[in-house]
Amino acid sequence: MSEESTEDRTAPTNKRIQKWKAFLTGPAFLLFLASFISLFLELLFIRLVPSVIHVVGFFTNLVLLASFMGMSIGMFQRDKRTSPEDQIMLRLFILTIILSIFIVFRIKAVIPTQEHNLNEVSEIRAPHMRVGLFFILTGIYGVLLYAFIPIGALVGKCLKEFPPVKAYSINILGSLFGVLLFSALSYFGFSPVSCLLVGTLAILPFLRKKRLHALLSVLLVCIVASAYLYEEKSNSWKNLWTPYYNLKVFINPPAPDGSSGGFSAFVNNFFLLSGVPISDDNEVYGLPYRYVRPERILVLGSGGGNDVAMALSMGASHIDAVEIDPMVFRLGKYLNPQQAYNNPKVTVYIGDARNYLKNTQEKYDLVIFGTLDSHGLFSAFSSIKMENFVYTRESFEEVKRILSPQGIIATTVGFDQIWVPLRIYSTMQQVFGKNAIVHLGISSLVTVLAGPGMEGKSIQEMSRYKGLSPAAVQDIIAKNPEISIIPTDDWPHLFLRKKKLPLEYLKIMGALLLISCFPLVPALRASKRISTHFFFLGAGFLLLETKSITELALTFGSTWITNAVVISSILFVVLLANLYVLRFKPEKYDTWYTLLLISLVLTYLIPHKSLLAGNPALQVLISSLFCGLPILFAAMIFAISFSQVSNSSEALAWNMLGCVIGGLCEYLSLPYGFRFLVLIAIGMYLLSLIDLIRKKVGEHGLAN
Repeated sequence: MSEESTEDRTAPTNKRIQKWKAFLTGPAFLLFLASFISLFLELLFIRLVPSVIHVVGFFTNLVLLASFMGMSIGMFQRDKRTSPEDQIMLRLFILTIILSIFIVFRIKAVIPTQEHNLNEVSEIRAPHMRVGLFFILTGIYGVLLYAFIPIGALVGKCLKEFPPVKAYSINILGSLFGVLLFSALSYFGFSPVSCLLVGTLAILPFLRKKRLHALLSVLLVCIVASAYLYEEKSNSWKNLWTPYYNLKVFINPPAPDGSSGGFSAFVNNFFLLSGVPISDDNEVYGLPYRYVRPERILVLGSGGGNDVAMALSMGASHIDAVEIDPMVFRLGKYLNPQQAYNNPKVTVYIGDARNYLKNTQEKYDLVIFGTLDSHGLFSAFSSIKMENFVYTRESFEEVKRILSPQGIIATTVGFDQIWVPLRIYSTMQQVFGKNAIVHLGISSLVTVLAGPGMEGKSIQEMSRYKGLSPAAVQDIIAKNPEISIIPTDDWPHLFLRKKKLPLEYLKIMGALLLISCFPLVPALRASKRISTHFFFLGAGFLLLETKSITELALTFGSTWITNAVVISSILFVVLLANLYVLRFKPEKYDTWYTLLLISLVLTYLIPHKSLLAGNPALQVLISSLFCGLPILFAAMIFAISFSQVSNSSEALAWNMLGCVIGGLCEYLSLPYGFRFLVLIAIGMYLLSLIDLIRKKVGEHGLAN
């Protein structure tokens, strides 16, 4: 009796366990997991690789293109002799070993051109090895592509277990979970090393020798962690990970009187910011106060707190400090010896400088632009650095709105090429009038001051921070006419010398395509199917993503949160489109193509900034619709098309291949601006429509 009762009680539990086992080994969960792995690892390496190889951060979407190309090739493959599951760990192991070598030996790129100022001048410690830019970028692209091929093959294998739209819906759901989990881990301060462990352990359900591969996963992570520990020990710094950077933080030696020397922070050996004792006679931080004695001050990019400390010492009654990175703020709060952030006169805002300018109603006597140089991009989909939108004409117009009648603006940049700060000078002159003043200092620092408070002011003489006479400035501009090219929200490329595609970009793009051909051509031959329709849809959609992320950065700020929310929202919209097609099974494209093309034409004709007036809630609503509706219409076209394919893996492979071309087309924003990308997207969707019409005409002809 007792034994029967025990069996009765355990039977439901056993059934639940069996159901969970069946679910966790079932095709739906495996497709979800494979999709999660693909996007999670893509985001991981988008964050990790530029932090290890500094120059990759300036070649925008290289990691994204490599992962898309690799997964596309993997989905095309039909080789039954090799198991993609077993190949993933091996190739990830090779990739991480190579990255560890870069960490240990501090390999840097030799920059051969000055067409695009990458600001490599600020390196503080001589690296052990310098390698050509072309070799580094093509090499890391090839290794990333090689690593992502089996990941694509695994996703393609799992896709074939379901009807196309259902398979793609599960794929999007897994990708969405990958974005959300990676964003959450980044928010809570987990390093990419920790994320690498999560990503590799997620592969285990696909593997036969689970214990062996679990050990390999742990070993892989230990190798990367050991490389970072070796780097810390040999250089006396501490690695800290923020949502934006891998910060290398030095505790500076004590001052002669024994007080704290503060700290300095670097990004891959390149100076980013410091929190050090600032004396009243410091010429760099004290320069604006030679021209104005402000009561209310705004510091954009307050960093380690030096500008805030100087403002307090100069008697300011209130200071608003804006800093985009919460970790940088905490360093300044606790390690800056002057503890400026703890003063009750200081209010700190963690967020994007441009977003603050747009929404504040305060008036300031002095607006300080800190030495903003992020050494990186705010998105893998965009060719702009995090601070680019801060130096546009529209940004300075927003500053002009919040300046008091006697207020001034002060920008300080540290660049080895004078045309960069003088382009800022030209922009400020256009906005504030012909009263800007330029000061040249040590360490390539240049400060430009302008505003109504500078009217009638003459250059203040200093020992180490010399003023540049108006005649000297005009002489430099006459010799460098590109200085007069004004950065705007549509063309925010402050660091691009001329409105053209730099030669190194053309060479590298050609080389990347050539490298891709070696594994791609055999894969295409094995496929024997060409789907130009999905190819053009992929190219157009990636351009829409780029446009959306760039424009929404102007609404919500160029922050990692914006990036994560926008990508998640795009995936969610795609999922909704799939669910609609699953439920109602539409077959006609006409309405959706019409709506898409109309919405794209409207987004091209109507400047995005014209939608940003009014209250913040209305801004969010209109801006979201402005960017979101084309995504929805494009997603509907794709879902309807995908519902009619016979091989979902190959269709998605062609789509991702198109995404690579769309990613390369994104570089055309360098000469032509971001609105031009809308025209390319329209062209891509028209080509996809023409391809559909051609096929229908062909089928109709055969039927007759």
